[in-house]
Amino acid sequence: MKENGFVTSALLYGILSLFLLLILGTISVIGSRKLANDKIKQSALDDVQALTTEPSCFEINNDKITGYNFEKCPQTVFIPEGITSIGKEAFKYNEGEYLTSVTIPSTVTEVASDAFAGQNDVMFILKNPNEIIIEYVEDAKYSQGGNYWGAPSSTYRID
Repeated sequence: MKENGFVTSALLYGILSLFLLLILGTISVIGSRKLANDKIKQSALDDVQALTTEPSCFEINNDKITGYNFEKCPQTVFIPEGITSIGKEAFKYNEGEYLTSVTIPSTVTEVASDAFAGQNDVMFILKNPNEIIIEYVEDAKYSQGGNYWGAPSSTYRID
């Protein structure tokens, strides 16, 4: 009888040990996946933060953008943090000088009604729309989409 009890105890101990190893192994795998996911998220955040437009592309006066160098700078614009306003005709379209998208940070609270005069089909990405005036100019000529800040057929997205 004692031998049967010993065998049963050893068997139960073995099963319990395997069960604990299985659970601890699963927890370890889940923990490793979470750690990997956290690293991927941080890497993506670092990449997004690296997406900036060179400050020399802008003409800036007292935290206000007054101009943009289209010849040497990209068509996808990331307004720098700390800018509070975008002035009159700062990104005005001239022959061949067009924008595809403009990311506007939460520090910007004013945009002149013609800041993007003549730009067409621009995607505005707004970081904090509660602090900025999203001005839409009615114009029958541009019935397909908005005319935001002088940019006909433009759209905006809130990030």
